[in-house]
Amino acid sequence: MQFIREFTVWLHQPLFEYGLFYIDLWSLAHFWSGMILFIGLSALRWEKRWGWLAFFLLAFELVEATIFISIMKMFRPEKLPDCFTDIIIGMAGGYLIYLLFEKWKITSSYSKLFLFWLTAGTLSFLWTGNSGYIFNNLDYDTTGFNWLAFIGWMIVGILILYFYDRMRILNYNTLKSIVTTWIAYLVPMLILSLGTSNLLFAGEAFQADYSRLIKFLPAEGTKKFFYLTAPFFFISLYFLFDFLFRGYVSNPQPNENK
Repeated sequence: MQFIREFTVWLHQPLFEYGLFYIDLWSLAHFWSGMILFIGLSALRWEKRWGWLAFFLLAFELVEATIFISIMKMFRPEKLPDCFTDIIIGMAGGYLIYLLFEKWKITSSYSKLFLFWLTAGTLSFLWTGNSGYIFNNLDYDTTGFNWLAFIGWMIVGILILYFYDRMRILNYNTLKSIVTTWIAYLVPMLILSLGTSNLLFAGEAFQADYSRLIKFLPAEGTKKFFYLTAPFFFISLYFLFDFLFRGYVSNPQPNENK
């Protein structure tokens, strides 16, 4: 349990607080869970999706407060406004999916870009939060979460997925597309590692607590492994989200008035 507590402690960094409205990095996780839950409920063609979405979000907050926090000490205690905000934000995540794909009915091209963003954003958020990218001067980032590293990895992830998708359009098989994408990613990474010690800054403002962002050869093992294999992680997660999303868009949605 101590490991989980240490693994998630960075999510408690506050972003905004006004009265009963409280947002921290956990709120972004709840927004994500609202999107994924709504897609899953829709793919399974559950009726009264909004009611079930609210139920699952509320149930998690109750289980989190009574078991995960009070009994198991798995997470740090939350402020009461944070619990209500998390439910609202989770519902907002579901509503975003509804707006994009049911009300506005965005095109397949934009749908694919959305999947690229969702996949790259998810993995980049988890990696950045848990890999130790920090500023050595808090004036640059008062929340402690390195937004520049997050955005950088998200852009890299989107480019990786776009390149992989182009290979598939060119009728490369899945394995050949993955390997080609990995090589296309690895070559510039190796070149950059030989020519610079910092991907984002030339000075000393930005650092990782184990190593420079791009100078991965002398890095600690976990970072080295991720830098060398990142395309496999992005593409694997994309497969999972694509499978879930296909079930959502291919099924007619239930009557919400029932």
